[in-house]
Amino acid sequence: MIWAIAGGSIGAMARYITSMILAKYMRPSIGLTATVLVNCTGSALLALILTIDANLSNYISVFLIGICGGFTTFSTFSLESLQYFKIRNYRALLLYISSTLVGSILSFVIAYQMF
Repeated sequence: MIWAIAGGSIGAMARYITSMILAKYMRPSIGLTATVLVNCTGSALLALILTIDANLSNYISVFLIGICGGFTTFSTFSLESLQYFKIRNYRALLLYISSTLVGSILSFVIAYQMF
């Protein structure tokens, strides 16, 4: 359990730093936020971990999965979706939701197939 907590803490800090850096280059007005890239990256990282999982101890696996869980964020995805809905920016909302869901799944599948 402590390994998952430690991994989650590291993942959350990495997400915050990554989001702050990416926010300078993203276009939230059209639905492209740092959260989209963070979630896609986290999905690819999880796939990579799962492909090498057989060679890792249980503690390291839990630690790495904790990092992915802390790095990706469904709660921010939900909040940003609601914000687009509230301001009636439905085009951005649709792009945001579809790019997050499709992008995360594709990132996972591509990374999993690569290794």
